[in-house]
Amino acid sequence: MIDPTIDARFWDFIIFGVFALLIPGWTALVTLPRVRKLPAEELNRLRPRLYIEAIVLQWVMAAIALHPVFLRGADYSQLGLTIALPDLPRLAGGLCLVILALLALAWQQQSIKRMPEGRAMVREAVQRFAFLMPRTRNERFFWIVVSLHAGVCEELFFRGYLFGVLNSLAPWWAAAIAAALLFGMGHAYQGVRGVASTGIIGAVAIGLYLLTGSLWVGMLAHAVYDVQGGEFGRWALYGKDDSAPTHA
Repeated sequence: MIDPTIDARFWDFIIFGVFALLIPGWTALVTLPRVRKLPAEELNRLRPRLYIEAIVLQWVMAAIALHPVFLRGADYSQLGLTIALPDLPRLAGGLCLVILALLALAWQQQSIKRMPEGRAMVREAVQRFAFLMPRTRNERFFWIVVSLHAGVCEELFFRGYLFGVLNSLAPWWAAAIAAALLFGMGHAYQGVRGVASTGIIGAVAIGLYLLTGSLWVGMLAHAVYDVQGGEFGRWALYGKDDSAPTHA
């Protein structure tokens, strides 16, 4: 198992507070309640802008996560961005686990779709952030782009940078728990259940990182998971694939 560390600086913890607590907290408590009160027509116009803002935020997080390499002499391997030849078997094993997990998730979603109460069950689960779910063909494209950015940038920030810094100060298991909790808090807009579930996902992602020795498998899993989630939520909220709007 790898043991990635990044020497801590005081500003690292300011950054963690801003991106894992302050911005998500403000979004959950101030921004989103205002957005939810908007008329449906205005929400539909606003949704692409929300996607673009999310992409910009992801780029900022990625740039910050990379700053130890460019400004502090860290190596890309300390951020989980390299693949060593001895790690290839573990990388392949992790990839197989991810593929099996994503196939199991797809099977579960198809099973829910066949349930009479399946749509209502999923609709209730995503109702808190239903306004973010893609409706049109253009929005589905934006959602995929956002998901790809989240897969790469969030893994880099939370699993590469944040975990690496915490791992330099505490045992790996304590750093993993703290990083998973902060990742969950970073999704505060999803409510208590969302924070708990994303925290668990964050812990699994750290385990995958430590197992494979690289972030790349986790990035792929994260991106595909988000794409699947958007399509599943869209099905629940707007009906069959061919019944939702297809215009811009």
